[in-house]
Amino acid sequence: MKCKILVKNNYMKQIPEKFWERLQSFHTKEEFEILQNWLNKNEENIFFRINTLKSDSLEIENILTQNNIIFEKIWFIPNAYIIKNYAKKTLWDLDIYKDGKIYMQSFSSQIPVLHLWLFPGNKVLDITSAPGSKTSQIAAVLKNTWEIIANDNNAIRIDKLKFTLKRQWVNNTSVIKMDARKIPQNFKEEYFDNILADLPCSAEWRINLHIEKSFWFWSEENILKNAQLQKEILEKFPELHLENIDSEIPYLKRWIWNFWEKSFHSEIHKTIRCLPSEMFEWFYIAKFKKD
Repeated sequence: MKCKILVKNNYMKQIPEKFWERLQSFHTKEEFEILQNWLNKNEENIFFRINTLKSDSLEIENILTQNNIIFEKIWFIPNAYIIKNYAKKTLWDLDIYKDGKIYMQSFSSQIPVLHLWLFPGNKVLDITSAPGSKTSQIAAVLKNTWEIIANDNNAIRIDKLKFTLKRQWVNNTSVIKMDARKIPQNFKEEYFDNILADLPCSAEWRINLHIEKSFWFWSEENILKNAQLQKEILEKFPELHLENIDSEIPYLKRWIWNFWEKSFHSEIHKTIRCLPSEMFEWFYIAKFKKD
């Protein structure tokens, strides 16, 4: 299938043809048009969740209304909101943002935590946790109880992580600095009940065709390098099998069976991907369970 590429600015001509070929290979014509509109976006919607460790919907909605900010609560993610066509700086200037009562986080980024088995007494590991979006989301779900280990291997990113956790009153989390591939060597087997792995990726979610610096990094070599790193991290956790992810959330799609004449294992259909759109950015989610 060959879809028409909607060239809306000169920057699109600078993106490698391989980028478009890859996207066209597993999107329908309708999906590809939605995708192009997303890549061509001039204004970004604001997505955020309420930090339930510090506030609630009543307080946040009242303050937004008092500041004449039109918002919409989303039914498919707890405590999640969208503000359309609004300057982020306006929200940044509000005390509810400065105090950590709300946290800007895309809907795609909030979905993985919804599929963890979080119960009282859980020990949770966030393998690549900075800047702390999902770690703090987990802490809120667990109401600052039990134990979370937040790991990253970059000192600057860890500083951002610690800032996020402090601002949101997260106090059940220990921060460590470690190569994710070495984690199994430093904890007892089956120490953790849940492991969240937001692994290094191709970062295509950053691409905006109106911002040249948002896509200069893209290459097939970069994709392959990160794919290999993902395998090295996951191979440290044996005896895993895929669990089916059921979801009625719009714009979530099952992963594909084939890609450029390569066939995947049939189990891959249990995983999901977010179709970039008004509500979502690129994201791929797989859920594993240890035998």
